[in-house]
Amino acid sequence: MVRRALALADHLITPVNGSFVDLDLLARLHPIDRTMMAPGCFADTVAGIRGARARHGVAPLDWLVLQNRYRRG
Repeated sequence: MVRRALALADHLITPVNGSFVDLDLLARLHPIDRTMMAPGCFADTVAGIRGARARHGVAPLDWLVLQNRYRRG
């Protein structure tokens, strides 16, 4: 059902916290230097849907990833 909703959407806004759980869905990071080793499972899903939309001549899906919370200080 999520894949269908993403396929029909024009814009996708993904709020994330700084937690490893949220970040792991977007990218697999190297544990020491934090470089991206591979896309995460949600990023793979979004990339697949974006590719399918392009193959079918549908307008691209705009994807915006935003930090959900900011610390005051």
